[in-house]
Amino acid sequence: KYCPQGTQVEQDCQPGFYCVPNTRISGPCDAGYYCSLPRGSFRAPDGTISGYGPCPPGFYCPLASIFPKPCPPGTFSNKSKLTRIEDCYDCPPGFYCDESNVTAPKLCMEGYYCLQNTNIKRPNSTICPMGYACPEGQFYPKPCGAGYYQDQ
Repeated sequence: KYCPQGTQVEQDCQPGFYCVPNTRISGPCDAGYYCSLPRGSFRAPDGTISGYGPCPPGFYCPLASIFPKPCPPGTFSNKSKLTRIEDCYDCPPGFYCDESNVTAPKLCMEGYYCLQNTNIKRPNSTICPMGYACPEGQFYPKPCGAGYYQDQ
């Protein structure tokens, strides 16, 4: 709580900010952290109090975050305290990241190949073509070996 200048009534510190008790709004919560409830008192909360803490894996938290923002489909993050959307990693070739806030990419499905930033489980644009093999986790079609064929 803090007392704004010229008032006599304490007010709760706003979400996204922290207040030194009994003084004033001290500033925004640090980037990489979120402060979703009023009455925050730490700029970089450690997560011991519900509603405040480091940004979890799969999310990023800019300065003054009230809630963590999810890394978008096609990206992932296995680290905490990200500060920008650019900190989310591109989903690597051979994998897909089909949801928001993914913490680990999933292997590309057999019969498909997955390019970097693939954001769907079965990408129609990268179905394995005839004459090629695409085992699980493939990032480009491999020509069938001599004496073998693939007609589906």
